[in-house]
Amino acid sequence: MKLPVLSNIHLFNRSIIIIFLSYIREYFVLLFHYNKKRKRKTSNFL
Repeated sequence: MKLPVLSNIHLFNRSIIIIFLSYIREYFVLLFHYNKKRKRKTSNFL
């Protein structure tokens, strides 16, 4: 009975890690684009 639970937990962890990694990647891409826009617009603000 323990083996299926362990495999389920393993699959669950793997999916969480994949989702987490994709989320981090999206976040960094957004941050990168935001910084590029900000650098372009800083002269207008100042």
